[in-house]
Amino acid sequence: MSFPETDPFWLQDLAPDYPYAYQVANVRVFSDISPGFSSEHAEHLKLVWDFFNALYARNRGGWLDIYYTTDAETFQKVVRHCPTIFIPGARNLTACYLDYPRWFILPYQIPDFGTQLHEIGHDFLFATWPQSEDFPWFKEGTAMYLEGGIFMPGGPLEVPEPHSYCTTLFQKYDQQSALIPLYELVHLPKADFLADAERSYSQSCILFNYLQGHESEVLERLIEGINSGAITSNDQLIELLLVSTEKSMEEIEESYEVYARQFGR
Repeated sequence: MSFPETDPFWLQDLAPDYPYAYQVANVRVFSDISPGFSSEHAEHLKLVWDFFNALYARNRGGWLDIYYTTDAETFQKVVRHCPTIFIPGARNLTACYLDYPRWFILPYQIPDFGTQLHEIGHDFLFATWPQSEDFPWFKEGTAMYLEGGIFMPGGPLEVPEPHSYCTTLFQKYDQQSALIPLYELVHLPKADFLADAERSYSQSCILFNYLQGHESEVLERLIEGINSGAITSNDQLIELLLVSTEKSMEEIEESYEVYARQFGR
């Protein structure tokens, strides 16, 4: 596969800041960390691409670049062209959607495989169903769930347990009797979801860990509905969730809370 050379001039000018490049088919990783880092993360990125390309119906371009730096000043050079909110000490990233996506990441840990699973999943979901942005419980719940995944020999992705971020925060708010009611969580519009990120992200994450472990093939049915175009609204997605589990919202809420509490013991 011939990789397109279509970088804008500002990105070409930044190339010396990312001296270690590695390509696997249609994905590339550039970094200032080490040649080994770039090659390892490119190999993983190809697994991520193939996984989501099989999972969702569409993508945001047939190629993908990720740029990694541990230097906040280097990262800020990119932010001038691809704005984001910089949070010191956190996982900071931004993306430029040109003819294909370019992601720029200041990782909070190395290796940074979880970020790839989280963010690239967003891209494939958005390309397939842009309305997922409006009520982010599905978007962020599936991303946080898959972020904890590990590719096993031969390619399958397994999620052994919920991300520690999710279990820790769920426990925190559960002990305060301050969990968001599930019916409210799945109807939170984007601004409200992001304004209450600790609760909304962790609970959405736990919900999908519960569904995958205890409600057979529900996630597959939801994604099938999204891929086929049968799901065109958040209300339809929720309806399919209830039909697929054969549970009421209250029953799902009770079950996933019981599931989550086992991690706080």
